[in-house]
Amino acid sequence: MARRMTTFLLLAGLVLVLAAAPAFAAKGGNDKVGVTGSITLQSAARLAAGASGPSYGDTISFDTNVDGKLSPKATVYITVVCTQGDTVVYQYSGAPNSAFPLADQAGQGLEWDGGEADCSATLIYRVPKGKSYDITWLDVERFHAYEA
Repeated sequence: MARRMTTFLLLAGLVLVLAAAPAFAAKGGNDKVGVTGSITLQSAARLAAGASGPSYGDTISFDTNVDGKLSPKATVYITVVCTQGDTVVYQYSGAPNSAFPLADQAGQGLEWDGGEADCSATLIYRVPKGKSYDITWLDVERFHAYEA
């Protein structure tokens, strides 16, 4: 009798979990539910003076906005990656209020000779999940870095 009752309770619990799963999945089912964000390259004085965009050697920063209920364990950061063709020549990550120096990263395995590069800045929301992370790209700003 006790075994039959335990089996019944386990089956009833499983039915409830399966019934709730679609609703839970529809809401995202994790700490990033409802979190949105935007990123925009800040206009530096030299850009306002008529330059087409940032150049190698410039230091850039971004205006960011993140809305929603963030997990207390979450991290929000920006990763900037620049490429020349298929070659990554620059990668730098920092907090949303960081300054990003567009320059060669000697000793980091990335070589940027000062030529033009296509770049992207990604606003990222990261929440630890055990031994891994739940990572969400909130927004991406693409820009071109011109020759020095």
